[in-house]
Amino acid sequence: MHWNFTNDDQSVTVNLSENSSNNAVWGTVTYMGKEYPVTGMWQASGSVSGRVTSNLQLSGRYDTALSVPDFIALSGLIRGSHPNMGPMDVMVHTASSSTGDLYQAQANLATNPGQPVPAAVDPMPGGGTNTPWMLSSLDGRTVMKVQVGEHGAVNGTLTVGNDFSVGGQWAFSEWAPGRNATAFELMGRYATVEHPGASNLMAVAGIVTGPYQFPQKIEVSGSIASISEWQNTPFSGTLLPMAQTDSAALGAAYAESYMVIQMGGTHGDSQAVKGWTGPVDGNGFVSAFGSSDYQSAGTEMNAGQLAAIASSDPTYPDTNDIKIPAFSSAAGTRPVMIQFIGDAGHFPQPPLQEYHSDVTKIFYDEQVGALVLQFADTPAGTASTQINFNQGRAKNHNSVIIEPY
Repeated sequence: MHWNFTNDDQSVTVNLSENSSNNAVWGTVTYMGKEYPVTGMWQASGSVSGRVTSNLQLSGRYDTALSVPDFIALSGLIRGSHPNMGPMDVMVHTASSSTGDLYQAQANLATNPGQPVPAAVDPMPGGGTNTPWMLSSLDGRTVMKVQVGEHGAVNGTLTVGNDFSVGGQWAFSEWAPGRNATAFELMGRYATVEHPGASNLMAVAGIVTGPYQFPQKIEVSGSIASISEWQNTPFSGTLLPMAQTDSAALGAAYAESYMVIQMGGTHGDSQAVKGWTGPVDGNGFVSAFGSSDYQSAGTEMNAGQLAAIASSDPTYPDTNDIKIPAFSSAAGTRPVMIQFIGDAGHFPQPPLQEYHSDVTKIFYDEQVGALVLQFADTPAGTASTQINFNQGRAKNHNSVIIEPY
């Protein structure tokens, strides 16, 4: 079949072909003046028990410059039956690696006769994945657990009510001139238990803030097209990092850091109870620990140093200042690991209430029994804004402000 649909102002146009033998769909989606080659799948109502509606999903990319993609993902619902399919209701999501813009649009499409049958479109390439992204909305209702790879593939799970198996493409901001943001698209499926052989279909686009190895936040825009009722439900929001427990990644973070400070006392953050400074050379310059065994590689802080680290903030109530002891090094950025003692169940996921550009990595150290924040310390840098812990449970920690010396 050939599907040709557009809305009244022609801001969204789909021109698709489909193969009923394998449910494949391909063609183009035109949105905001850009014509995206797309591929995807659809499910016909009535072909399996429980398929009350026909739904589809599509994704693709449009290169605004060489290797600078804008991604598109779309989920939709189609009325009618062969050969008279239509109209179509869609949710469109785009993410731009050139501008960092994220858009969501809803469109009701009617038949648009006279368009040519689209040419074949090759699916976007896959590839291996080896870098985890683990992020969650503050309320825990949207959880992303995926892996990304250097050749642009994304695979894993995105939970929005149900666990959707997702796959798609991403583009890292620093891998090509003109890429100013890390962007991605995903398509997902959830096989409904009540209707075997039928799946709800998900489409998602997103923008990543921070290094791709440890995203500091992800903005997502998505929608879920139901197979059992005429609903194409949108969702959007900010995902924040969950505390990772991977021992290799944690060990590498300790090894690249220049100081470890362990907080305890009331609420687990009112006083520094232990601390270690990285190796010191003959000129008094501190270097990174160079090892996950920071206790052996570094020098333990004395009581006087520890006593000067924590104090109540004079401006913000229920907020403790954590003053990093002064040290000299040749590095422009000196990561510092700050441990907050508490069992794993003590901290909700995500552990922090909002995005902080100074907090570059978040772990739970199972051996120490502490939430660990890596702070990007810079010489004579400014203090962080308030770092508020997620209050999904009864409040367990005061807010903190981290101050470099």
